[in-house]
Amino acid sequence: MPAMINCPYCGKLTDPKLENCPHCGGPMRTKAPGPPKRAATAPHYCPNCGSAVQDGDIICVRCGTNLLTGQKIAEERRPPAAAATPRRWPWLIAAGVVAVAVIMGMLLFVLAQDPLTKARDLSAQGNVLEALNVLSDHVAKHADDAKAHKLLGSLYWQAGQFPNAAEAFGKASTLDPEDTEAAMYHVVALSKSSPASTSQQIETLRRVVEAEPNNVQARYLLGLAQGAAGQYQQQVQTLEAVPAEGAETGHTAMVGVAHALDEDYANAEQTLTQAVQAHPESGDAVAALGLVAYDEGNVAEATARLEEALQKGSSVDMLVRTRLGAIYMGEGKFDAALPLLETAKDARIAAPDAPFYYALCLEALGKNAEALIEFERIASGATDYADEAAAEMVALYLAQGVVDRAENALQNAQSGGQTSPKLLTLKGQIQASRGELVDAQQSFQQAIQMDASYPAAHLEQGLLYVQREVLPDGIRELERYLELVGDDPAATRRNEIELLVTQLKQTVES
Repeated sequence: MPAMINCPYCGKLTDPKLENCPHCGGPMRTKAPGPPKRAATAPHYCPNCGSAVQDGDIICVRCGTNLLTGQKIAEERRPPAAAATPRRWPWLIAAGVVAVAVIMGMLLFVLAQDPLTKARDLSAQGNVLEALNVLSDHVAKHADDAKAHKLLGSLYWQAGQFPNAAEAFGKASTLDPEDTEAAMYHVVALSKSSPASTSQQIETLRRVVEAEPNNVQARYLLGLAQGAAGQYQQQVQTLEAVPAEGAETGHTAMVGVAHALDEDYANAEQTLTQAVQAHPESGDAVAALGLVAYDEGNVAEATARLEEALQKGSSVDMLVRTRLGAIYMGEGKFDAALPLLETAKDARIAAPDAPFYYALCLEALGKNAEALIEFERIASGATDYADEAAAEMVALYLAQGVVDRAENALQNAQSGGQTSPKLLTLKGQIQASRGELVDAQQSFQQAIQMDASYPAAHLEQGLLYVQREVLPDGIRELERYLELVGDDPAATRRNEIELLVTQLKQTVES
């Protein structure tokens, strides 16, 4: 096969043996000279661009048009159309957008898998229980995650599960001793969940105070907890160590109260008097002075101070109302005492004896039906006044002559583990009313053995001896009753029993 060459005019491959290029018509070989050409009679022009060309030219030097075929050589040489080459910047931008989207997607995926984030989102949507389940599973596998325990405590708090909240906050504060916020929440959750958690509160608060000596709130709470635990000397030391710049208005009064609880009444009165002079507009120190006077048995001063504190207002207003109501009751001013005690017993933070005094006041005013309702509510609770409330219920029913109800109330009290000299004495009265005199005598004796200074047991025992005509024993018990009641104005039967003893002695002598 003959070698191919490129046409010198159009550049395409062609056979060198041909006379002319089959593509553009250009001569491939040098021809023998012919006759001389005639001079051009007129100029020649390119049919494409209109430029003048020489006679015999094959290619327009200006636009590259083949003068023989009328086509441009550039078009003939152009390769087949291909996809346009994209510009670089748009693709770089698009690639960046895709990369960012991928990264954000991965980040959202990771966050979605994070149990703390998931729990927060669920809680924000109101799915607290589901959030608790998520975190509970997480801390079961990662027990050292302090932040998870703290968030778990917050969710338990939100759900009202304070014992669980206290446990979670306590774990968080133990794992991260520098997280005093978790420690403080631990203390408050403990106070809401268990009255018997004072020692734990003290331990946590002491740790906070050691870590942050100037944390006034923690120091105040520590002092209050120590007072609740009966650690009055430690309470005084804690409160006196509060930095002066962080002390509140009632700080001096609180220190005075701590002295009073420690039965250091001299320092208590001195400190509280200073507090009154420093802040005469505040009722806290005045209230504290009134409470100290009440504990000392100084009724006149207690009344004046408590009435003043009630007028000014204080942070212990419910306690002031309760003590003032008790004073009024002791003076027979039941109408004045009732509204004070009613407000005090309905308060969110009430004095523990306010409901009992209120029920007694109702009874004294002859509102027995209402009093029974209040006594029953107290007796079914777990307060220090449950026994007394149950006994008052039994006594009320007996006074009304409803022995069956009195017996039922007594049985309910005893089945609940309640017992007291008064309940035993009332039991003896019920037995005596049924004619069970020997059993009644034993009940009275049990009451005396439990508390030999309980006057009512001696009174009922003496009256039963008299009824059984055992006069010497009867006189002995009745005289013991008169000795115990003394000049107590509440002993309404004293004159009656004195007359009875005189008559019995005359009978024995005769």
